[in-house]
Amino acid sequence: MTICLQHISYFFPNTGKIQKCRVVTFTDTCYYNSDGERAAAADRDVTLIPPANSDVTHTPALPLASPNSGDSSSRQVQHNTTDGDSTNYSVEPIRNINADQDTHSDISFSSDSDNDVYSETSDGQFLAPQSPSATSPQGVPLQLDEAQDRRYPRRPRRPINYYESVDLFNIYHSVFSLNACSQVIKIPKSYKEAIVSPQHHQWSKAMRTEIESLKANHTYDLVSPPPGCRPVGGKWIFSCKSDPDHNYKFKARFVAQGYTQNKGINYTETYAPTAHITSIRCIVNIAVQNGFSLHQLDVNNAYLNSDIDYEVYMKQPEGFTKDPKLVCRLNKSIYGLKQSAFLWNATLTKFMASEGLTQSISDPCVFVRRTMNNLLIILIWVDDIIIAGSSEEAIVKFKENFGKKFKIKDLGILRWFLGIQFDVTPNIISMNQTLYCQNIINRFGMSDCVPRTNPCDPSVYELLGQESELCEDKTLYQEIIGSLLYIMIGTRPDIAFVVTLLSRFMNKPTNTHMSLARGVLRYLKYTMHYDLKYVKANDLLITGYSDANFANDLDYKSVSGYAFKLNEASALISWRSSKQTLPATSTCESEYMALHEAACEALFLRELFSELIQLPEQTPRIWSDNMGAIGLAHHQKYHKRSKHIANKFHATRWYIQKGYITVKYV
Repeated sequence: MTICLQHISYFFPNTGKIQKCRVVTFTDTCYYNSDGERAAAADRDVTLIPPANSDVTHTPALPLASPNSGDSSSRQVQHNTTDGDSTNYSVEPIRNINADQDTHSDISFSSDSDNDVYSETSDGQFLAPQSPSATSPQGVPLQLDEAQDRRYPRRPRRPINYYESVDLFNIYHSVFSLNACSQVIKIPKSYKEAIVSPQHHQWSKAMRTEIESLKANHTYDLVSPPPGCRPVGGKWIFSCKSDPDHNYKFKARFVAQGYTQNKGINYTETYAPTAHITSIRCIVNIAVQNGFSLHQLDVNNAYLNSDIDYEVYMKQPEGFTKDPKLVCRLNKSIYGLKQSAFLWNATLTKFMASEGLTQSISDPCVFVRRTMNNLLIILIWVDDIIIAGSSEEAIVKFKENFGKKFKIKDLGILRWFLGIQFDVTPNIISMNQTLYCQNIINRFGMSDCVPRTNPCDPSVYELLGQESELCEDKTLYQEIIGSLLYIMIGTRPDIAFVVTLLSRFMNKPTNTHMSLARGVLRYLKYTMHYDLKYVKANDLLITGYSDANFANDLDYKSVSGYAFKLNEASALISWRSSKQTLPATSTCESEYMALHEAACEALFLRELFSELIQLPEQTPRIWSDNMGAIGLAHHQKYHKRSKHIANKFHATRWYIQKGYITVKYV
């Protein structure tokens, strides 16, 4: 047997990431007798049966590497029959990507190079690439027959346990084929890779769908380029997305290479807002409190619905070129242009105004329509839309009008939005990122870690103050912190402090920082199913809690933190932990600075809720545990010790005097 190692990048659907894997190619020669059974000289018979969902054609038992091993394998087997005929077959065992722990494979080896060749002898042992020059422990070169007695490795071969036993057909040239395309998908980086990939039918269909969508929207016209024209380049982008039920969808998008645009010549404005995550939680809390329905929509090819604001010429899509001398003159915006997001937001805002919806001042991606009998709230995140309404008829009517203007996909009741799962019931709505947590734990190799009950060590500042070597893989640390930041912003206020603390060391992380980051992953494994539950209650009041430490950071600055909720029975709707911009000279001053940040957030929530619903009491209440900070916020009586405090922090006193907020001691 000969083994060839290669490294290649694969897409893992359960994590949504591309990882580098080792591909092992086996070339084996198996001898069969006249009855179609394997010869007794090779005593490694293994009876195999594939998973129930695979495409199988039976064959005599073949020795395969364990599908649970860390390597994706492809075996080429040559059958020599008694008549001297030989047939080559390809056998691709499925790799169990979702397994928490890899089992022992039949073959064990390591390699520092990208392509190594190992050979197998008649008794099933493997020789290293340099095995012919083997030596004895005393350093004396061995003869060929003596070297064969000391083959490498010495590990005994074991039958795999991934398959169950089954009766096999006694047919000479039948094939045992396991289709792993649905479990290991390589994402093409270009059009040429897509058309030769194993999933070329799916990618071709996705590209045809994209071209048809471009034509249906009349996105461009083929024209001769004007003199001096330098058309913008284009590129195919491929992706594979999954839903909560692990259904995978192949997508292809033809995008413009916007980096070739010139400001003032083919674009000017580029800014487009996105909704606050806090606004989503507020709308969910309002919906459960008032019994509103929650629905969601998805706009197909959103950017293609906007008219272009400049004359832009673009190269034809690769693989769909009609005349090489022609270029695409854009009539509509297209993904990749610098102004695409701006134009789409302007188009959507104009449509909302035509439907009688008013744009929120607090969050420009929230639209409200209030009538005598019903309330309709729309939240937009690029092409994903949440609809909350007191009347099902109003929601249905809005969907109909929206569908007439844009091509949409009605996803029904809110269930999955921005990687967050929603469980909607009449009196309770919960939000969680359990699946996302599980994916990043598996992605970063922490599936077998020991869980921990707290997000960080209590002496974290002491650990950060100790000297440590720089982390070998800075990119890995940045990926971990980036994933944790999204979880923290979405549904996990309990990791806000440690994640924001570790995010300050993205440029030069040390081994200590990496250890703390992995500690957060261990905590997430223990608390993976934590969620935010919003319930219906009677005591509605924006209530916040403010706190701060004093000069605990490495540069002697303090850390502020706040948390807000709408009622005592529900989960938080807003939270934050951040380092203060200025050093404080006392605990009173640090608490006063933290109180200012909480007051700013309270005003935002006050304004947002006033645009959505009428609360029984409009004035938010903030609780603080420092009497000095509370006294300083109400009146200026500590002038000697507070005259150096920046004026912006004294705005809290003005908010209290105007009745915008109240501050109490806890």
